[in-house]
Amino acid sequence: MAILLSFILPKMSVYLEKNDILKLKSDIVLIKNALQKEKTKRVLAQENSYINSLDSAKIDIKNEDLFSNILKMPIISTSTKDKEKGSWAKVSNSKYIFFTSSKTYEFYLDNGDFICSSKEIDCKELE
Repeated sequence: MAILLSFILPKMSVYLEKNDILKLKSDIVLIKNALQKEKTKRVLAQENSYINSLDSAKIDIKNEDLFSNILKMPIISTSTKDKEKGSWAKVSNSKYIFFTSSKTYEFYLDNGDFICSSKEIDCKELE
């Protein structure tokens, strides 16, 4: 039994990490698409301003509605204390982090763009 577990457990952690990355990629596409829709709406209304807030969630609090200003169904937050895998935390008014089992990815809102600010190699992995 121990021998069997020694083969299964490493593969399981890789699977879980890949699952978190897939969720992150999906969330990024969802967020960027919503931001693009908002930009288009503002251009058509002849507004020359960028969206400067993605939500009114409290900073570093669990179970807050993240991205509620742009998404119809907000994403529920974790906190930097809990670091739930596959979850987002808000760390400032314009900065968010996403937790996987082995990494933390950082993002920020700048002039209406949602930008990865983690290590370049980690950001490239998400493209």
